[in-house]
Amino acid sequence: MNPPKALGDGLATIRLSRPLEWMDTDAAKMWHYTAAFRHVEFAELELHARLGIAEHTFGRTPRVNVTADFLAPARFGDVLTTTLQVAQVGRSSITCTWTLATGEETVATGKIVAAMIGPNGQTITIPDVVRAALEHGGDASGSGASWERG
Repeated sequence: MNPPKALGDGLATIRLSRPLEWMDTDAAKMWHYTAAFRHVEFAELELHARLGIAEHTFGRTPRVNVTADFLAPARFGDVLTTTLQVAQVGRSSITCTWTLATGEETVATGKIVAAMIGPNGQTITIPDVVRAALEHGGDASGSGASWERG
């Protein structure tokens, strides 16, 4: 895992672009709704890795609420740009908003709320290092993936 990055300015955010893959489409070559969540989850993984907090959050932040509004279709091969932004850090919860776009067109928007849990599965207070990174991480977009697959 990466060490915590230097704190930026403002709530943490990330913007990533990836093509819509064949496995993410239906028979009409349009995206299956679950593809949106995979793109958003990948952005979240990258954000936490680039902020250096993945070791504190992976496996410890189950979703407690997820919403999505689908505004337009996306098709096989479209490049989807995912923007994920931390909206609020509570005592034990993290709320993020997200958008998916193809070019200038927003195709989906949504919100994810995750709870921070301890080893016994009960909610716990978000550790200070995680809170600081999420509240002050700024734009973590940069270039290239930082998640190390091993």
